[in-house]
Amino acid sequence: MSKPFVCPADMDEHGQVRLDMPRAQYLAVCKARFAGKRVDVEIRERKSRRSLSQNALFWALLTPWAAELGYTPEELKDELLGLLWGYEEQPSPLTGEIRRVPRKARSSKLNTAEFTELIDFMVMKAAETGYVMELPDELKAARKAKAA
Repeated sequence: MSKPFVCPADMDEHGQVRLDMPRAQYLAVCKARFAGKRVDVEIRERKSRRSLSQNALFWALLTPWAAELGYTPEELKDELLGLLWGYEEQPSPLTGEIRRVPRKARSSKLNTAEFTELIDFMVMKAAETGYVMELPDELKAARKAKAA
């Protein structure tokens, strides 16, 4: 099975799709990769996943704080996700025992706005425990601009 071809697009109020690439280029890719084959067409709302730089910042801030608290970074991440978005009960797939897990259990599934919220929440929670996180200058500037 070939790798899917994904082309970001906007859909207007009439249901017309406006591709983010020239139509001729889109047709050339489709012809080269899929001509004569049966295909699936899927249209779904685009979600902006957290960025790699957000993820790097999160782990760079979280890891030393987790070490100071005596947690693994994963344990502290799970705790933050649960505190921010709540918990739910799930049965263990091995024992059937009911356990409490964060509603949003995977930070990789968060969009950029949610991930920003998680980072802000982490910084606030760290400050509440007396741990001061050193934030990059660009994050400080963005917060200052947002407050103004």
